[in-house]
Amino acid sequence: MNRSLFFAALALAGSAFAQSVYRVELKADGATVEHREFPAPDANLADGFAATYNLPKTIPGTYATLDYGRYVTDFAAIDGDGKALKVKKMGNNSWEVRGDAAPVALRYTVASIMEVKTKKNKIFEPASTFHDDQKGSVLNGGGVYGFWTGQERGSVTVDLGTPDGWFAATSLEGSVANGRTKLVASSYHALLDNPVLLTKPDTAGFWVANTRVTLAVLDLNGTSRAADFKRELEADMAAVARFLPKLPVDRYTFLAMVGDFRWAGDVLFSGKPSIGGIIKVARSLGSQGFGALEHNTSSLYYLGDFGSGERMPAELRVEKQLLDAAVHEFMHVITPLGLHAPAIHDFDYINPTMSQHLWLYEGVTEYFAQLIRYQGGRLTQQEYLDAMRGKISQGEKFPNDKFSFTEMSRSVLDKPYADAYGHVYDRGAVMAWLIDAQIRGAHKNQRSLIDVIMALHRQYGPDRPFEEAGFFDAFCEVAKTPGLREFFAKHVEGREPLPYSEALKLVGLEYSAEGSEIKAINPLDAGKNDLKVKITNLGMTRVVKKVGPAEWAGLQLGDEVAMQDLVAARNQATDGIMKLPVARGGTRVVLEVPVKTETVARPHQLRVANDALWGAFTARP
Repeated sequence: MNRSLFFAALALAGSAFAQSVYRVELKADGATVEHREFPAPDANLADGFAATYNLPKTIPGTYATLDYGRYVTDFAAIDGDGKALKVKKMGNNSWEVRGDAAPVALRYTVASIMEVKTKKNKIFEPASTFHDDQKGSVLNGGGVYGFWTGQERGSVTVDLGTPDGWFAATSLEGSVANGRTKLVASSYHALLDNPVLLTKPDTAGFWVANTRVTLAVLDLNGTSRAADFKRELEADMAAVARFLPKLPVDRYTFLAMVGDFRWAGDVLFSGKPSIGGIIKVARSLGSQGFGALEHNTSSLYYLGDFGSGERMPAELRVEKQLLDAAVHEFMHVITPLGLHAPAIHDFDYINPTMSQHLWLYEGVTEYFAQLIRYQGGRLTQQEYLDAMRGKISQGEKFPNDKFSFTEMSRSVLDKPYADAYGHVYDRGAVMAWLIDAQIRGAHKNQRSLIDVIMALHRQYGPDRPFEEAGFFDAFCEVAKTPGLREFFAKHVEGREPLPYSEALKLVGLEYSAEGSEIKAINPLDAGKNDLKVKITNLGMTRVVKKVGPAEWAGLQLGDEVAMQDLVAARNQATDGIMKLPVARGGTRVVLEVPVKTETVARPHQLRVANDALWGAFTARP
């Protein structure tokens, strides 16, 4: 019996310890599933059998309606005599099964959801599925495995058909033999908590402190990326290890699917994109859910390959996309995966109840992700302050006059609250920053937010949920910080403005609601230079249409300037000169343009005012 490199724990020889088995076979554009060996659902067989089978309406971590059942076809239930039982679809995600005897097998087909065009409730790609029998498969459990109502806790086995030369990357225990991969999970909850990447191997691994980290990549373009991802991730994970007293898991798997969007990169960054091409890109990318989804010992990423041209913005490079999310997703092992309310612990996949503590699950996690990279030397001081200033600015757009943060959290599946969910990453992170500042101030920088969170993590942990209504009190009891309970009441449960200045001075920062900065003047701005321009290519290009005698940048009639070139030239200016590429008369010339500046308004200014306090914040207590 051969064992795959990717299984992080002792391989099991089969499904002897499992009560329920899903046999999965890949197709060109989907997969077939046969569910067998489940305990007979609770039903009155004397009067005939009747029970309900489901796929999830949503899953933990998404905070959105997904309705996986929409992507199931050919659903059938078979009894012990091979007879098909009566099946009736109930809503989007459930099937009522009736007959004279209980079923022994369920059979259905699931779609490759990423390839299905959907207008309403589109499933975020990191929670979605992809099935291609030539390239690979992403098995997110919600889109593959169903369950009988009330049977989410029994142990399960997945019997996965595995093409020759392919491997299953996952944090589940399992074994490989005779062209099949068997994966074992302690429950349906655990099964959905462990996505699987099935493809030809592109993997890498490394140790960080006590944790074995594995990376596995499915690149639809066929590019090998795991080694490059490893080089980038090692530094971030080392920063995590320095931040936490001990990494809370002994293994962790980064699973990444990379979509092929090189055609979009060619359109956008070729130097002279066409309007038709840009419209095509906008329609295509507008529906893509680039990002990641956390799990207890893994996370799954959907990234885009936009090519590698010299005009490519750094933010779109594949490695940068991964790094922007990786620390955040890993830190979810602390919360909500290791510190959570009953609504998450006993998750209801059909009629979910949302917790009011998104400030903790997403806000604190995002705050830690930024702080870890700063304290670990992955961000400069200015980059960190700019990131947090941006979060303050964006967070001020939260509709605090309409509902509080906890109200939004409790109702996040419904409008208008769902529209404000994105603020968990800005306003939520800033809330965590202010909480941390108060804890540090009260304890003279001998204690911080991470110390409080880890104490609560030890008190509760993955297997013991905290009380939803009483958690603010429980948090403050551990934090022992005067005024903190009032902060929660006013600014998290309540609708009062956040006290930026009062809190941030405790870590050595001076906050100004109104401020200004010196900014380079845009030489293509008709209000700042003596010229007129025409905007083309959906805003990506400027064409000079008129030049006056006071024009100061050296631009001429007919010059074409790509805005990305202008931005790059300003960022790379030296000695007061920026070198600006211009298309002129069919040739490319580079103008040496003097950098002129002006003072502009820049709200939410942050400045280090106390070096000692800020230095203490920069270091882990």
